[in-house]
Amino acid sequence: MKLGFVSKGLCNVLLKMMTRVISADMHYAFGDDGMEESPHIVFTAWSFFDRLVVTEEGDEPPPMGDPFPESDKAASKRKSSSGPGEWRSGATFSMSFNSMYLDLPTWHLRSLPMMKDIDLRTFWGDSLLRIVIYEKVCNPSESRHLTKENTYFFSIETEFLGVPDKGGRTVKVDDQDTLPWDKTKKRAISRVDSTFFAPVAANDDVLDAESSTANLSERPVSEATEYDEEEEEEESDSDETAFFDAEESQAALLLEDVGLDADADTYGLDTPLTPERPAAKEPPSAADAAAAKSLSPADRFCPGWVEMCAERGKYRKVYAFVVGGGSRTIFRTSSDFTGSFSTAEEAKRVVERTCSPRLSSSEKLRRVMGLTVAKAREPSSKLYRRYRAFIQKQSALDARFLRRPAPSQLNVKVKGETIISGFAARALSEHHWKEEWVVLSDRYVSFFHPSYKRPSFRVSLGGIVGVSKLPLAECPNFPGCHVLSIETTGRRIYLMFFSETESNNWLDGLSQYVTADAQPKPKETNILFDPLSSSFASLTGSSLHDEFLALNNDPTEEFLHKTSMFSCKDRRILNCRKFSFTGIDGTQGVDPCHVVETALREALDPIEDNEVSNLCKFLDSTSDLKTVNVSELTGAERMAFFLNLYHVMATHAYLVLGVPDSSFKWVSYFNMISYQCSDEIFSLSELEHCIIREQTSSPSQFVAKFILPKSRYNFAVHSLVDWRVNFCLNCGSLSNPRSVPIFRADSLLSQMNESTRLYFKETVKVSVDSRKGVVSVTLPRICQWYATDFGRGRSTDVVRQIMKYLSQREQDILSRALAPDGRHFKAGALSITFSSFDYTCRLLTLRGDGVLDEK
Repeated sequence: MKLGFVSKGLCNVLLKMMTRVISADMHYAFGDDGMEESPHIVFTAWSFFDRLVVTEEGDEPPPMGDPFPESDKAASKRKSSSGPGEWRSGATFSMSFNSMYLDLPTWHLRSLPMMKDIDLRTFWGDSLLRIVIYEKVCNPSESRHLTKENTYFFSIETEFLGVPDKGGRTVKVDDQDTLPWDKTKKRAISRVDSTFFAPVAANDDVLDAESSTANLSERPVSEATEYDEEEEEEESDSDETAFFDAEESQAALLLEDVGLDADADTYGLDTPLTPERPAAKEPPSAADAAAAKSLSPADRFCPGWVEMCAERGKYRKVYAFVVGGGSRTIFRTSSDFTGSFSTAEEAKRVVERTCSPRLSSSEKLRRVMGLTVAKAREPSSKLYRRYRAFIQKQSALDARFLRRPAPSQLNVKVKGETIISGFAARALSEHHWKEEWVVLSDRYVSFFHPSYKRPSFRVSLGGIVGVSKLPLAECPNFPGCHVLSIETTGRRIYLMFFSETESNNWLDGLSQYVTADAQPKPKETNILFDPLSSSFASLTGSSLHDEFLALNNDPTEEFLHKTSMFSCKDRRILNCRKFSFTGIDGTQGVDPCHVVETALREALDPIEDNEVSNLCKFLDSTSDLKTVNVSELTGAERMAFFLNLYHVMATHAYLVLGVPDSSFKWVSYFNMISYQCSDEIFSLSELEHCIIREQTSSPSQFVAKFILPKSRYNFAVHSLVDWRVNFCLNCGSLSNPRSVPIFRADSLLSQMNESTRLYFKETVKVSVDSRKGVVSVTLPRICQWYATDFGRGRSTDVVRQIMKYLSQREQDILSRALAPDGRHFKAGALSITFSSFDYTCRLLTLRGDGVLDEK
């Protein structure tokens, strides 16, 4: 079974749950590439069956269809016994079992605790499910259940035939429910002293942490799984289409509650900022000033929004503002801001004109606030008096964030012995923080709302690979606060503390327990580097050890992120291992092409032997793509950048989720899986059709359900329109070559020629049909989809255009079919067909310059 990190982790969660719910002696394995061991889930037959009746030779066995006559007492005794059981020849064994979880008619797992129903095709597509009874040969040196050594007694093969439609016909429905992060999240509540959270928050600033109607016993917890994150308001509306068009979503993100006065100054993002009047507090240090100087005006003066703990299990959304010459942070609600700056139309227009329409409403509002404050703080501004009143207004919020006393009564439920606890803010995205009660035990780092027993988020100490202080240059712009970075394989968790003493205490505590000898370690086996394919291919194969997965947290949260900076809906961000708190303005001088080349090489040609190090380096390099600025690249540089990025994204998706093996999985992969890049967010489908191929034709014939996105991006490739790009984009389909180069602007045209020749070498067939007297040409299906890229859209135009990229033999054959003018083919001289497209995908490999790798 070729599964990705997330799918395989989900399998492990389900299988471990089965060992607790069904049988503790259950054994399972994912099989191997050579199929010496088949993927299987095995129970000891004697103790597994609900009812088992032994009929001696000559007697009549119980009739099938009726309950087998084994008493509850006898069944309980049999199921509690150890060993293989009392099997013997001559007798007839009648066995039955019942399951409320396995629904074969609909091919689903149902009624799973803490999870929604799961389509079995998520794990093995349309493959058969076999129910067998076999005897394993006793071989002390071999723990695997090898097929060649097993003695099989019988096998029942089951196949999913589909579900009845309204007309009574059986059809296979392409199940859209293939995203492993789409889970039902239940909520619960437990109260503590409400006076701890005074003052009472205004209704428009309060976020529910939990549902007040849920029962505590129903509230599950999963390691490193969010339960209390608030969705953006615009995400509450259902979106039936699988694609995300900016034009359709922009209207929902308008900020009608803030603006500028009609007589206010106009300004832009590049408005020079003059220092505000000195504050009474100590001025910022030189290092602080240098770090803040590189930030955009919005990031400099409104660095983020915070969910502060409020009463009755709720959170209060407030925005942070940096004042006092950059020396301190104050917190205000959106209502406070609107009361001081009644309108902000000009700031709103600047944000709408220069920023992504896919930004969430909270992020747009943050930028409008930051730009407004950036201008209003100038003494010459007409808004200066309002600004002074805004920052001088007394607010209890300023003194409570991370500084409130410990609750007098805590009902939090901690697993293990508590080592240290206290308030900290956890980063949910680059500009979104959540204040929580954090507990370090000898097993977990757990995050609570103080009103609830169960954590909203939890990290296993066994999954932590490093803890460190975040360097000042990488810290968010919250003056006086201190940030720790807790590293797991797939994510970095950022914790903000008010004092350096608290930060140091947590650093010491975490370092002590993370490095303890008692913590389990993964086997020293190279599971990420495959020298045969020079890729992470082995990560999705059988060499991915269960021990390695067991050390990590919920893979859905570990390797996928639902950012609150953008309107995500069902999207998940892949390049999420680390956050960048400085934004694009903080990465000036960084070459985007070099960053994406590094990421692609880390993915396809890792150089280290340590598998965890290789994976972390690759994930970090993809995170660096968040803040590169592609707007200043030339046309050739943009094309090279985005072609490389496409292959990085495809490899990353296959690494995490496994490769899609059917057409119905393509919608999830190419539309839901997204990257955050250059202050934007886009899916693989948007990258291909709205950025790289934005100026080329739409496919004339395509699978009906693949509705193409219409999103627009300011940095789309406009100046370089070339039909050869169709053969440079490689999704990993078996219909495509297996390898890709690292595209570079200075050699882009020659690399596009090389990729086109390689593609045609493996997909185009030219032969002479002497019986019919015509030349038979077989073209890849992509030539039919994008035929208008080659001319007028006729098949003969396609063949004429690609002739010079074919082998000399094929060119000679086609030349004899040309008309006298040499520009067109003779009428009826060609018989053109198109090969089918294989939706089964595989991991890509890296092609060296000038090397034509075989398929």
